[in-house]
Amino acid sequence: MVSGSQKVKTPAGWNATQGAWVKTAPTTWKAVDQIYVKTGATTWNNASGQEAT
Repeated sequence: MVSGSQKVKTPAGWNATQGAWVKTAPTTWKAVDQIYVKTGATTWNNASGQEAT
């Protein structure tokens, strides 16, 4: 597992965050604090908590 902080590129530059930025419009960005991954045909898992193991 990679150690250290995770950085995401935001409209203002690189930002260390526990969430993520999604583009909702040509000039609009939204910070989301949860990430969901699809684990089955109709099931989703909240993967917002990420830990180095």
